[in-house]
Amino acid sequence: MNKEAQRRYYILSIWSQASGSSHGVWRGYLESASGSRAYFATLQRLNNLLQSVGWQDDTAVTEPKSPFV
Repeated sequence: MNKEAQRRYYILSIWSQASGSSHGVWRGYLESASGSRAYFATLQRLNNLLQSVGWQDDTAVTEPKSPFV
């Protein structure tokens, strides 16, 4: 199967929103190429959205250490 045919394009937008706590909370949406948006407020919801469009974890991939930690 042609790898190009398997590609899907999305825009992931995230932002910090003020809340009652001292830190803001993260919000975001995943937008498809057709313009439809699915909003999320938790990483679990984002993960669910990605899985619903076909995301599969690659168990052979080792995650690099984050430079932000």
